[in-house]
Amino acid sequence: MQKKRYAVCGVSSRAIYMYIGPMLRQFKHCAELVGILDIDPLRFQVCKDQVPEAKDVPEYLAADFDKMMAETKPDAILVVCMDRFHVDYIVRGLGYDVDVITEKPMTTNTADALKVMEAEKKSKGNVICTFNYRYNPVHSKIREMIVEGTIGKVTHVDLNWYIDIKHGSSYFHRWNRMRENSGSLSIHKASHHFDLVNWWVDGVPEYVHAFGALNHYGPNGIFNPSKKDGRHCNECEEKMQCPYKARWSTRSSSIFAKDDHINAFEGPKKLFTTYRPDMCMFDSEINIHDTFIANIKYRNGVLLNYSANFSTP
Repeated sequence: MQKKRYAVCGVSSRAIYMYIGPMLRQFKHCAELVGILDIDPLRFQVCKDQVPEAKDVPEYLAADFDKMMAETKPDAILVVCMDRFHVDYIVRGLGYDVDVITEKPMTTNTADALKVMEAEKKSKGNVICTFNYRYNPVHSKIREMIVEGTIGKVTHVDLNWYIDIKHGSSYFHRWNRMRENSGSLSIHKASHHFDLVNWWVDGVPEYVHAFGALNHYGPNGIFNPSKKDGRHCNECEEKMQCPYKARWSTRSSSIFAKDDHINAFEGPKKLFTTYRPDMCMFDSEINIHDTFIANIKYRNGVLLNYSANFSTP
């Protein structure tokens, strides 16, 4: 079997654990990692510390995209960087007539989505947007039951997503908290959920009606110890006055929550050069919603009631 050559744009935690590691281990018989690109050179060392098999993979800074494409000649690129930059690498990759595999969301707004669609029309390459949540065994089983007709015709879906206060608050510590970066959690996070329902009911949304609000985080959050910007959890003097942090600072072994993202500030080793994922969840720059609802009517007649709350004890 001829190996397919891949280059990775964005050496994020997801890139390391879901793409780079598996390519160099489980799938090394059919995949070859030929280059990694990032804006932060420290991420290359973090990657190679965590995946030693990547030690000889060439490294490229963001400004060297064209150099990477010329030197490594990949068959496809993987886009796993901050959401706002997906469109840049997708369009540039399509310009080289290679396939582009991008993490969700493909883009953060309609204008960028249209740019991608136009670029794909002119390219020999194709765009694939990955939705790993489909592969959760429970989600796959639901799809199987619907397709087999086990539960009859689906006419109405109720999906209410409750995110605990550790995982939920983590988005407000990180770059996701800015709409310019993530498109908001109704795109960055809920795209998982909408994809699941679209897939389950084999439907295309026709009408959408939604509301959102910032209730728990930001400067007006009711648990904010004081209104000041620039705090960081790792050295915050008010940490034990913050119920979100005090909850998980207990010595009791009976209370435990694991976030499924890397929390660089929880360990002694620095994982980024300038970026800090322990920014205060009550900063005034936060401009995304933490609570939202949506009603959707699909072309095939299925109705969806959806809600998400990012501060659920």
